[in-house]
Amino acid sequence: AARLSDEGDAIERYLEGPPSTEAARERYAAASLPTALTTPTLLVTGKDDPDVPPRLVTDYAARCEQDAAASGDADAAGVNLLEIPLAGHYDVVTADATPWLSVWQKTT
Repeated sequence: AARLSDEGDAIERYLEGPPSTEAARERYAAASLPTALTTPTLLVTGKDDPDVPPRLVTDYAARCEQDAAASGDADAAGVNLLEIPLAGHYDVVTADATPWLSVWQKTT
């Protein structure tokens, strides 16, 4: 399959534009990840990812933790964040890339 975009506009292209209209904001909201997680979740980001800025992942992890704490639910799932230095977008999921070893070690 072809990649959607490498120009930093993949989300806008996928969601048919920026969230500047009510209809577009509804598409963005429908595509947003939940923060009330019910299973333990490992989030992995390469610190040098040009496609998904690591700040998006760290901010999402923080929102998940805040929602879990605010819910008062003892069964709320925790989020583990793994930030891989010197890793790009595909390095953390490609088995022959050196940074992937960090991910594998964390999950075994």
